[in-house]
Amino acid sequence: MSTKNRSIFLAVSAIVLFTQSMVAAQTTKPMKCSTASIKGTYGAALQGSTNNGYLLGEGGQLTFDGKGTVNGMWIVVLSNGDVINVPATGSYSASSGCLGNMTITPQGYSAADFNIVVDSTQRLEMIQTDSGTIEVGYALPQGKATCTTSGLAGVWNWNSVGYQIGVGPGGYIGRVNLLSNGKMKGVVTLSVDGQIYSDLNAGGTFSVGSDCIGIVNFTVQGQKQPSAEFVVVSDGSEILIPGALGSITASR
Repeated sequence: MSTKNRSIFLAVSAIVLFTQSMVAAQTTKPMKCSTASIKGTYGAALQGSTNNGYLLGEGGQLTFDGKGTVNGMWIVVLSNGDVINVPATGSYSASSGCLGNMTITPQGYSAADFNIVVDSTQRLEMIQTDSGTIEVGYALPQGKATCTTSGLAGVWNWNSVGYQIGVGPGGYIGRVNLLSNGKMKGVVTLSVDGQIYSDLNAGGTFSVGSDCIGIVNFTVQGQKQPSAEFVVVSDGSEILIPGALGSITASR
């Protein structure tokens, strides 16, 4: 065997052994899930489109009772900027293999069906299974969050990726300081259809209720963006903002 072939053989062997060890580690301590293990309040954010290209974003706040019933507030964001926020009810189940199903019915709207996967942090990966809709996202436990303007005050790292109708794909990252008086300021970098705009001034206002649902009015270079509703999750360390043109996450 040549030196080159031997090197390739050793590298592949190492990968195989590593993969086998990872599989062994995963199978020796399998994670146990059940309907009862999904309990408490979660924030969710999903993004996608219909099969005819109509963009939409969904999300909101859901409370699971550990017995298969879910209730909450559901946010639907349409590509024209309209935001629908209505009560929602539904059902869910999870198997010992951490796979499950969920149905959410927003008041006045058709039911939406999802397949879910539960991970070790109780994060729920979600994909809508209704014909004609392509939508993927996730839900995170709310935990013990202090949902006041002062409780959210501090520097947050923001990111978003999506698609602007008539413009093309885009996204942004930024570092934004939420102030205890409900104002916000920071700097963002935009990428719009391949064009980069750096060090743009960001500002605006925000408010949040004791239920950890809030609203943000964002400006970039003084230009007002559509108002957006958000949900606080992960013990107050993350914010989820569903959006049709790009869901936003912020962390600190």
